[in-house]
Amino acid sequence: MPNEPKIIPVVDILNGVAVQAIAGRREDYQPVLSQLTDSIDPSVVLKQMCDTCESDTAYLADLDAILHRKLNRCVLAELAAIPLDLMVDIGVRSCNDVQTLMDLGYSQVIIALESLPGPEIARDLLQTYDPQSLILSLDMKAGVPMSAWKPWVQLSALDLLHELSSFGFQRWILLDLSAVGTHSGVPTTNLCREWRLERPHDEIITGGGISNRDDLASLKQAGVNGALVATALHSGSF
Repeated sequence: MPNEPKIIPVVDILNGVAVQAIAGRREDYQPVLSQLTDSIDPSVVLKQMCDTCESDTAYLADLDAILHRKLNRCVLAELAAIPLDLMVDIGVRSCNDVQTLMDLGYSQVIIALESLPGPEIARDLLQTYDPQSLILSLDMKAGVPMSAWKPWVQLSALDLLHELSSFGFQRWILLDLSAVGTHSGVPTTNLCREWRLERPHDEIITGGGISNRDDLASLKQAGVNGALVATALHSGSF
């Protein structure tokens, strides 16, 4: 029987503060309202979320970097000093972006499909860095892959995972942004189950729509290693 997925708190940073993600509609994101803390300081929010669910791992998304190429360098440097295992998305588009995070002290870098320019860069990343330091995030909206590389958008999620795995990725986030912050259940559960059958030794993380521990039970049966959680922690529904 697989273990219950590890809860991985998520902190989204926009304009230097922690914000609440809703269905991937980033233009609607507002400073976070949380039952855990009155603060919107990313470091305070991060520590409170991890303390609440007793997690030593968290996910950071720098939306200023992802959307506008404006890295929250000072914020990320402060967060890197916190004794937690942090995986970070800054919208990596090149090896230089990965190196920037590693220079700040991060050892786990998210390679988001949404930002990845195409297969050539994917190969460069895996030739330059240890695959265990890179986490490929298959970003979707309503089940459709999000990518600037049009051939990838035309593939099914499972076919796209097959192509990406051929480059050498071994760690995965399967995320449907349309479900984030909705409490509507996790639409990627079946995809995770299929991918686990094909990749029994890989790390598989998912999220989007998690509302309570019943969702974790379903993810456990699907063989998921980690569950990204934000809204359910802030609302107290977990």
